Order: sequence, then structure tokens, then C-alpha cells
Amino acid sequence: NIVKQLVEQGITPYYISLESGSRFKRISLQLGLKDDDFYYNKKWIDPLGIQLESKSIMIIDWLCPENFAEVDKIFRHFTEQLAKTNGILIVFMQLKESDGSWFSNNLVKQFPALCTRYMYDNENDGTYGKFIIDAIRDPKVYIKTWEIQCKYDYATKLLTRVDELEKKDIKQEDSKTPIEPK
Repeated sequence: NIVKQLVEQGITPYYISLESGSRFKRISLQLGLKDDDFYYNKKWIDPLGIQLESKSIMIIDWLCPENFAEVDKIFRHFTEQLAKTNGILIVFMQLKESDGSWFSNNLVKQFPALCTRYMYDNENDGTYGKFIIDAIRDPKVYIKTWEIQCKYDYATKLLTRVDELEKKDIKQEDSKTPIEPK
């Protein structure tokens, strides 16, 4: 969904899948994306070997280091890469299954400008969930944490903010209301 939003804005992002058995190709086709809409890798890559592209947006899907004690080394590498390339990096990471918290909590929140988790409202039904913003380095308002409610459509593979759906529903209702002549 992030790649789709970027492509709709005329941006060609880089997508690196470190997840074995990744479904990104199939899902990207379901979202209406084409092969040349974004760059992607076709093999497993060691996170410390990733070289970011200059002035680009890169998404690393699923960082799960063999040794979580090396998270600081991996994030330092990414920080150095970002300083050289002046780009944007989005990294998806594994959460603890027991409680949805971060592995290496202090390190995860130390390096990025924005740190957020996606949590399902009901683990048995992935339709509704929320982004929980845990930390933001330079917020534009006085709030550093908040939640963004979302709905996932299994048929279309679209993740949409609930407030956007509510606005859409209101517009549809307004367009159905007949206007009485004066």
C-alpha cells in the first residue's frame, strides 16, 4: 500500500524484501502496480550489505536480524547510508508475538525519525487495526504518540484509514440525498 501511494504521486520507490516466501509481487499486481512502477530485489540480502540509492525512497520489508543484539549496528549502517544519500528509508520489523512490543525497544526508537507499529484489533480477523505511533522525533504538534485506525479490504488488498472511509461514506450519502426545488 505504501508503494502504491508513492507511485500514485509519481515516485518510483525501491522495495527490498528480506522476508522468505514474500507475497509482495502477487499483492502488488492485485493493487494494480506494474513491474516498472517500482524497483525491487529478487534475492535475500544481508541488511548490512544494503546500499541505499541517492535521493530515493527505499522500503525494507521485514528486518529480522539473526541476532537482535546487532540492531544498533544495522541501524547505524542505515543512518550512515541516509547521510550519504539524502533519501528516505522505511523499515518493517518483527514485533514480539506475545505482546506486540518491539525487540530491542530502546534501539528501535533511538534511530528513526518516526517509529510506529501496526496492531490488529482482533488477532483472528485482520480487517480492523491501527497504526500506533510510538515516537516521532520532530512533531509538528505537541503530541508525540497517537493511533490511526485502519480497515483492510482482503479483496482489493487496500489498507485505508477509517476517517477516510467515514468521509467517503458521508459524501456518498450527500450525493444520494435528493435536492428539493425551491
